[in-house]
Amino acid sequence: MRLEVSFTLGTFDDAGDAFSLATSYLKKPLTVIQAPISFPNGVWIGHYSDMQKTLTADGDHWFSLHSGERISDLHDITSVNGISYWSDKAFATELIAMEILDDSFLDLDAFIKAAAIRKFNFGMMYDSRKACWQREQFVSTFHKYGKSLEGRKLISHPYWTDKVGLTVDIRNNPGRHIQTHNMRLMAAPEMWFGPGAWGYFEESDVLDFDIALEKEYVAPGTIHIKLFDINEYDYEAFHILDLQWEFRQCTKMDEIEEKLNDQLPFSIVY
Repeated sequence: MRLEVSFTLGTFDDAGDAFSLATSYLKKPLTVIQAPISFPNGVWIGHYSDMQKTLTADGDHWFSLHSGERISDLHDITSVNGISYWSDKAFATELIAMEILDDSFLDLDAFIKAAAIRKFNFGMMYDSRKACWQREQFVSTFHKYGKSLEGRKLISHPYWTDKVGLTVDIRNNPGRHIQTHNMRLMAAPEMWFGPGAWGYFEESDVLDFDIALEKEYVAPGTIHIKLFDINEYDYEAFHILDLQWEFRQCTKMDEIEEKLNDQLPFSIVY
């Protein structure tokens, strides 16, 4: 499963600070770290405190960690537990993402509570192999994996059509996963609205969604929503799409997404 938690740019003092939060609630050790300045080719992790100090001293803006037996497992994230962090000035976002093989890797509740202290904006957890089709735009990818294009609208994309032809319009897919100002957004199987979310969303709108499987406060100013089972076979089954659409309507997620896009220094085209 993939967990992504978005923070406003400037939340962390530096990559070392983000490293501290990201690794403080692990149940299993990580073995390898890569960062563009400090560890460009990847190295075995010694003491976490030494790694943190090096990231801070060198001014790295991203890092990647994993639990594999080879340094090269950095490029095979589906078979190992892993953590990534990056800071993106264009989107005014800092992101901690985790690839989680099972519950034995992370104390999720403790991590969310610690992230809430940092006033994170939005968190989501999903199966990336299933969710990818809700945001895939390239027709060639559908052909490569034998995925049907039935029911998908093809459009002329101002950036891509000259290079790859028509693309899939994901704007009308209620499960689309997008990066916008300050956060990544998705009507995901599981979501956390952090203290930073309430500058955009209304708590009452989120709490008004009565058909969620679970809905609860899990930390001060933080609401957890379980929209559907993360192990659902097909994220594009009609009943899942209907549920995602209803959630977006109830929380005004579409309108908020547009407002956040308008704050970007460039135009977003889906």
